[in-house]
Amino acid sequence: MAISMRFTPLLVAGAALFFSASSQAAWKFDPDQSRVSATFIDQRSSGDVKSVYHINRLAGTISNDGHLSLPLELSQLDLLQQVPAWLTGMLGEQKAEITGDVDPKWFDIAEGKSITRDVKLTITSKHHSSSDTVPLKMQRTGNSSYHIETAKPLSLHTNDLLKQQYAQPILQAVGFQNLADNIPLNFDATVNTEK
Repeated sequence: MAISMRFTPLLVAGAALFFSASSQAAWKFDPDQSRVSATFIDQRSSGDVKSVYHINRLAGTISNDGHLSLPLELSQLDLLQQVPAWLTGMLGEQKAEITGDVDPKWFDIAEGKSITRDVKLTITSKHHSSSDTVPLKMQRTGNSSYHIETAKPLSLHTNDLLKQQYAQPILQAVGFQNLADNIPLNFDATVNTEK
């Protein structure tokens, strides 16, 4: 669930959140309206078959000084609902966290206005850490609410995904036969001012 080519733990791992004691949350992600979408294209002799899976209920914070902290949990990945329990049980308690820093002044935009900025995000898990710059678009949708999304789809290399432990048996269990070289990723979230 690499966010571009290297953020592959997003698709196969869960997360725990470690908040900094010195950073008070100023904005919170709305889990009911925040998710990552991944589009898998299975190339078959009868034609391409497109499937979209999600990491749902993203719950994280952005502190007063702009530090973004976003946890992921294995149960948030809906693709695993199609995987046998014995296989998901082998994944254990894998953990990861997405972190980054944004300019708090971005939240000062007028209602109805939007801005697009590049943000460096880092994903860290027990055996993996990588960073990439992601173009994010923020729109102020209300007095205390904001919509954040990727300005353009990110590209995850299928070969990078397949190098992850248990990735191949999981994808085979779902029924994929010959995935396209890239998997487009989109981020869509609602962030509210912490009261």
